[in-house]
Amino acid sequence: MQLQAHCRMVKIDTECKTTQFVGKITGEILKLLPYQETSEVVLTGERLEKNKRHHRDIDDEAYQLLPEIIAKPDYVCIDKDDKQVVAFYYYRYENYYLRAVILLKTPQDSPHYKNSIQSFRVARRLV
Repeated sequence: MQLQAHCRMVKIDTECKTTQFVGKITGEILKLLPYQETSEVVLTGERLEKNKRHHRDIDDEAYQLLPEIIAKPDYVCIDKDDKQVVAFYYYRYENYYLRAVILLKTPQDSPHYKNSIQSFRVARRLV
């Protein structure tokens, strides 16, 4: 699987207990989002731990795809009720997507906040 030149591959530490940088939302996607405060996306240790407990079907290999899912999703869906919540879908299996739900940083958030992954799981393929 090839990453575009502007995508920086990072290794996701699936045992990390602190916040780690995952990647950046590309400019073409960022322009379409309701909040464009930063392109950087992080994964906190708390969210990683919770995700591993609730979504055991996600293996370490899938976590390593997070930077690409964020940079080159197949589909992006903005929550109709909460514009701060965005789902990034990435086709990986015949009938399934990997889905990363991201909470976008808003203008009201603290300056040091970043866009943050809230959930990561396998989802049925969108038709």
